[in-house]
Amino acid sequence: MNFIKIIRFLTFFLLVSVQLTFAANYYVDAVNGNDSNSGLSPSSAWQTINKVNNFSFASGDVIAFSRGETFTGYTLSPNRDNLTFTSYGNGDLPVIDAQNYLQYCVIWSHKDNITFSYIKFYNGTVECMDVNNANYLTIDSCIFDGNFHEAQTAYIGLSYYTHITKSVFQNAASGGVYKNPHGLYLGGGGYQIVEYSKFLNNEGDGIHINVNVSPDGGVPHPIIRGNWFEGNSQNYQDQASDSLEFYDNVIVDNPNVPYAVGISFSYESAYSQYCVRNSNVFNNTILMNDSNTGHNAIMIYGLSAITNLTFKNNIILFTNSNQGSGYFIYQQAGGGNVHFNNNLFYRTGGSQTNFSDLQNNVYNSLSSWQSTGNDVKSVWANPLLADVAAKVFTLLPGSPAINLGTNLGLNSDYNNNPFPNVRPDVGAFEHPFVLLNTKVFLGGPYNNGSMTTLLNTQNLIPLSQPYYLSPWNYSGSESVSSIPPNIVDWVLVEIRSGTTSNTTISRKAAFLRSDGALVDLDGVSPLRMDFVNTGNYYIVIRHRNHLAIMSSLPIFLSPSSNLYNFTTSQSQAYGRNPMLDLGNGLFAMYPGDGDSNGGVSSIDRNYTWRLENGSSGYLQGDYNLNGVVDITDLNVCWRENNGNLTQVP
Repeated sequence: MNFIKIIRFLTFFLLVSVQLTFAANYYVDAVNGNDSNSGLSPSSAWQTINKVNNFSFASGDVIAFSRGETFTGYTLSPNRDNLTFTSYGNGDLPVIDAQNYLQYCVIWSHKDNITFSYIKFYNGTVECMDVNNANYLTIDSCIFDGNFHEAQTAYIGLSYYTHITKSVFQNAASGGVYKNPHGLYLGGGGYQIVEYSKFLNNEGDGIHINVNVSPDGGVPHPIIRGNWFEGNSQNYQDQASDSLEFYDNVIVDNPNVPYAVGISFSYESAYSQYCVRNSNVFNNTILMNDSNTGHNAIMIYGLSAITNLTFKNNIILFTNSNQGSGYFIYQQAGGGNVHFNNNLFYRTGGSQTNFSDLQNNVYNSLSSWQSTGNDVKSVWANPLLADVAAKVFTLLPGSPAINLGTNLGLNSDYNNNPFPNVRPDVGAFEHPFVLLNTKVFLGGPYNNGSMTTLLNTQNLIPLSQPYYLSPWNYSGSESVSSIPPNIVDWVLVEIRSGTTSNTTISRKAAFLRSDGALVDLDGVSPLRMDFVNTGNYYIVIRHRNHLAIMSSLPIFLSPSSNLYNFTTSQSQAYGRNPMLDLGNGLFAMYPGDGDSNGGVSSIDRNYTWRLENGSSGYLQGDYNLNGVVDITDLNVCWRENNGNLTQVP
């Protein structure tokens, strides 16, 4: 480290030390506090917001409001940079209540690094929060409730690096009248993150993004992810974003308003040069109830300036079949460049109507829409959501949305479950799964560190899983158009919560690669077990003419499971001497069980091997899997293992 770097480091250290030295926690109690107190402990708390507004805080100070209490009479106004406003104690969030006569619950400008957490802002006549030119704002677990007033619940203008998480923006009590234009208005600035929040019952937009009155070239790179929009007239409207990432959101239409939109990309007439561009809309679930005309899932207009938008991996479901006039995709004529693919569309009980292109041509079916080059890999199908009426939009087994998506580089879904690297689901919810990162050898084809692939090179392995017959009776639909390279054979995998067969919770046919890796149908990826939650499980491996094995202990399985290697020790498998000793510290499944009854016996010799001896093909008596039943299968595979039984209960 050179001298200049040392001086810079020491200067930074001294600045941080000074900040830590002078930062303090202050407490405000509307019931038991007194503004003449020091404010430095709950027992010596202040009482009013007015005291907070007029105190000279140090950088890093924390101001905490007592839970279960309401603070009135003053608009909170942060008076310096780097302050945190939060709550303390037990009970409901503290409420800063404008009481329908103050314009704002909180307002400030040109103060950076302000944090709000666990506070409710209520009843401002203009806005609950008004922020201008304030960078690095954090809002965590707050509630903004406009209580029927005629302005947005929160306005954040010309501010950069805002982070909003786990908060609520709403403006109507139960059965209330809709008056509020917007829930959250982001007016200019950029690099905002809005995540895991709820936008409810706003007559205008749940989130509205615009360039404000002083455009600076659009709003760069906002991220809107994992949010719930419900009951807003336009749930999300964007007029200015550049490089927007909008993903993992749930949008629930409000059937009681005359005009509703799921996602709208438009323009501000005064600043149309800053329309949305270079933006992505991925893995969202959009539920529309078209009981009134003009309910459209996706609207794009002003396309002469809007360009390079991509919509992929989304579910769009219309649930009202009586009206049927809402558009899945509505576009106004213009020169924009918009891409649609890997989406799922469906209208419950209704026709496949209403897609429109840039020239305002309307297409009354997905297939006719696809003829334009749009959505060529998308499908029209009931997504089989868990409970639409109860607003549970996770996928049921058998949903056509499963594995329909394309890899878009997303890490997790609405519930923070991980997306797989290949074949993700469409919509905001990835079905639960675990990966089996497992290695196992079959004793028959084993040869000097790996297994032969003679069945594969002779094109003898069936394209569909072979375990539909007795004794397996597995009805899975696993199939491929061609067998991947280096595949030895199909195996059948079980996941058990306990040791006995009645604890089996999932089965799946998979491929076994020559190096012992258990792989999915692409021949490369670890095996994915669908609709299995992360947890501890026994792994059972079955083969059509080898003795089954099971892990000796429950193994922790997750979407990123560690390797479980059966080949390294007898103790890796359940029971006494459950595997064939290959020498050199390696072990494999016993070959020779031609009738798959769980034991190698004379029956396998007399009624499987002898009947097939001299034949070639995909045969039970071919214990070494070379495509031919001959004396080697008898002497090397059957005779040396005769008398062994599977140890799997």
